[in-house]
Amino acid sequence: MSVLKSFASSLLSRVLALNTLLLVLTVFIAGLSLTQYACYVVTEQHLSGTSLNSKLYTFFFYISFALISFGIFLHFLSLRRLLRPIRFLSQSVLQFKERRKIVSIPGSASQDIQLLSHNFRDMMLTIKEAEQTQEEFLRDLAHELRTPLTNLNGYLEALKQGTVLGTPDLYASLLEESQRMTRLLNQLNELEHWERSSSHIISNSVSMARLLSETLLHYELPLQQIFQDIAVSIEDAELSIDRDAVFQIFANVIQNILDYNTGSTFQITGKKTDLSYQLIFSHTGQYIAPEEKERIFERFYRCDTSRTLRTTGAGLGLAITRRILHSQHATIQLETDGYQHHFQIEWLFSS
Repeated sequence: MSVLKSFASSLLSRVLALNTLLLVLTVFIAGLSLTQYACYVVTEQHLSGTSLNSKLYTFFFYISFALISFGIFLHFLSLRRLLRPIRFLSQSVLQFKERRKIVSIPGSASQDIQLLSHNFRDMMLTIKEAEQTQEEFLRDLAHELRTPLTNLNGYLEALKQGTVLGTPDLYASLLEESQRMTRLLNQLNELEHWERSSSHIISNSVSMARLLSETLLHYELPLQQIFQDIAVSIEDAELSIDRDAVFQIFANVIQNILDYNTGSTFQITGKKTDLSYQLIFSHTGQYIAPEEKERIFERFYRCDTSRTLRTTGAGLGLAITRRILHSQHATIQLETDGYQHHFQIEWLFSS
């Protein structure tokens, strides 16, 4: 909005300057011409009195008409050149609206118009990316729901026709498919909640060591079943954070590690620096190509091996984690060589 106001103000000032310049030139040329013509008719034609006045009025009328016509023509050409980039912008926006086609916008001598063109192009690119993200999201959502729904429909149809007999194992399998869809929908609702309610974060002073200890206690049994060696080295610090939100962050990261782990050791280190507090979760997991390490924080993203080995998750846990951390003004990143994974969470201290 401030850019548009600045542009409108600049455009208005340029039009006013152009009008003022044309007005001054018109008055100057008309006055100079009238003065020179008056001298000519007095000295050369020796007119005076009523004849002189009539001659000067006639000349003034013609010179005024000529200058006004020339001024209008010059003003039209100047405004046309001034507004040409704006008309092109209007056509570009119309093309984008109708065909979602992003066209190149030519440069302009005016810095304000260049800035406006740049912002228009950024806006179109943002809309295009948002639409592509939405399409990918709907496609992935359909993919995630198709398998459990197909299984449910198939077994229920078979039970209805009597071709399959109900057994506790079958009912447990159907329940698992139903619970999988429920978890998926709950996670989608949770992700949407954090994307629109980051302004409602309630921060309190929380001990990171204590909060992490409570989270590990919650996952004590599955951690002991999977890992032979669990090493926790935490330098405590009191941070102003939302306790429940950070508990969920820890839970999501640990659950992701449990789902994808292939090794026997799990290490957590926490350290306080002058600028931040860092937590690093390290383990050996399924292969992640180093060049795709950022994509694991996208909705529904799974590496190829995960698609066949993973059965319970929906691919939303780390996306939710990053969104929550964003609302906490914190970051998460993955450092990996392919198998050795290090999830690093960092809270920057307020200056």
